Amino acid sequence: PKEDGLNKIKISSFKEILDAHDLVHKPIMYYNVVSHMKCIFYILDDNDLDCDATVIPKEHRYSANITIPDNVRHKRRVFPITRIGSYAFYGHDELKTVTLSNSIRVIEDKAFRKCSSLTSILIPRNVCAIGETAFAETPSIESIYVDSANVKFDSRDNCNAIIDTKTNTLIVGCKNTRIPNTVTTIGDRAFRGCKNLLSIEIPISVDS
Repeated sequence: PKEDGLNKIKISSFKEILDAHDLVHKPIMYYNVVSHMKCIFYILDDNDLDCDATVIPKEHRYSANITIPDNVRHKRRVFPITRIGSYAFYGHDELKTVTLSNSIRVIEDKAFRKCSSLTSILIPRNVCAIGETAFAETPSIESIYVDSANVKFDSRDNCNAIIDTKTNTLIVGCKNTRIPNTVTTIGDRAFRGCKNLLSIEIPISVDS
């Protein structure tokens, strides 16, 4: 059945996925799963006025281009989409681009891992947390850009990387990354699976 223009999905079909990826923290009855614009979302408790929505894995693979909207409607209410859940796009090797809305605040670990055809990353202004391997093993990425209004992360000097602004730590790189001389640390998994990286110059500012 449909509700507010959305296809209603039986929660039972997603229980195994949710359990496997540590997304279930309450009894299953508290979860509401809805589909919208090719994506799947879960809403923790629709009786909570402050509740938001998270992008979660779906049974069929994403391909080509995906846009994450600002919100999703459920039971005549609007829920902001604030996070990309762990494993949301994991291993979707036909996915080329993902457009994230400014409502996104968290990109969980392994969210885009092994998306081998993904070509670019654009981090919106309100993202304040990124999982350590959120973009690991994505060798086709050519460009990385962080919105200049983001206060947590940056891509200074058009470096094609994600840098933690406060600590000057480069946390995500790609084959075209140029490490700025203001970076002091390279994250443990910043270049994990970046098999198309041929060479990179590490400035003397980097000490770990």
